[in-house]
Amino acid sequence: MSKIVRETFINAPREQVWEKALLDFGNIQEWNPNVVKSYTTNDVPHGLNAARHCDLGGGSTIEERVLQWEDNKMMKILIAEGTKTPPWKNPTAKIELFDANGGTKARMTFEYQMKLGPIGYLMDRFMIQPQFGKALDALMVGMKYFIENGRKATTNQLDLSQAVMVPA
Repeated sequence: MSKIVRETFINAPREQVWEKALLDFGNIQEWNPNVVKSYTTNDVPHGLNAARHCDLGGGSTIEERVLQWEDNKMMKILIAEGTKTPPWKNPTAKIELFDANGGTKARMTFEYQMKLGPIGYLMDRFMIQPQFGKALDALMVGMKYFIENGRKATTNQLDLSQAVMVPA
């Protein structure tokens, strides 16, 4: 099992972070610079079993579904399928929010298993982890920027050093 973890501090209360960025599950495009377009794909707008489609650009897409949901605290999603995705099994992403220093510490934990045995291991070590680490940096700092500035930022506008790698 591979794991990539990132954290960032957001200068806003946890409830505000949840309401502005995470509650509207279908609109991750509003704050995640990795997502070109997103929308819900079922009648559940948020919470357990909510589902969304994300266009990531360049013909890459993912379908996601909420596996766990705790209002104002945490959601865990399954990346159910996608196009131009790595050869992985059971990829999940969990976002957790914690009260911290008058604001919010946000943590993203991305877990998956690679297919293809030793080849998959090498792909993960030298391609997937570096690439997805940068994508998680942009996601976390993009959420921070959106909450603190009220608008979406492009990856070029973000200071990715504001996302901290946490040992897995």
